[in-house]
Amino acid sequence: MTNLYETLGCTQESTKDEILAAYNHLASFYKKEAGGEMDQAMKIFFDDLTLAFTTLYNEDSRQEYDEYLT
Repeated sequence: MTNLYETLGCTQESTKDEILAAYNHLASFYKKEAGGEMDQAMKIFFDDLTLAFTTLYNEDSRQEYDEYLT
């Protein structure tokens, strides 16, 4: 499993706003790169990106994930 913080380009000290901004930036970039159609590798990365965002943006799941990392 990849580190969810690394997937978003954030650290454990990142705020919710920073996590949201990182997700929006990466999602926008990859959607533009795909030009409307994503290949299989890009779909997998986008799924990983979405998982990282949903896990880290929610405070309860983020706390559980942080405990898992230690």
